[in-house]
Amino acid sequence: MHNRQLKFWLSLFISDQGWARRVSGVLGNQLANELPNKAHAVVTEKSDGNYLVSVRAPLQQKSGSDEFCRRYPSGGGRAAAAGINNLEATVFEKFCNDFDQFYQEILS
Repeated sequence: MHNRQLKFWLSLFISDQGWARRVSGVLGNQLANELPNKAHAVVTEKSDGNYLVSVRAPLQQKSGSDEFCRRYPSGGGRAAAAGINNLEATVFEKFCNDFDQFYQEILS
């Protein structure tokens, strides 16, 4: 598992196994409860090299997850919790930077 932490978010990378896909939403909720002032992205690498992403808005301001995820073709969800079913590996670094910028603007 790899971690990357920026100023406004925390992500966890978990392997492409059945258990990982089943727990990503639960893990996102747990992280949101433990660190309520940050947005969270739990990222699971898929067998094709792309990513499944589960996003949680900061509990202090439960908004924006759906708006952010809809920027990507397979993204959607609710304001407090959303996801991206197939984030292409080629845009992953852009996703990381955009996610940090998006929540920096919301929380500022």
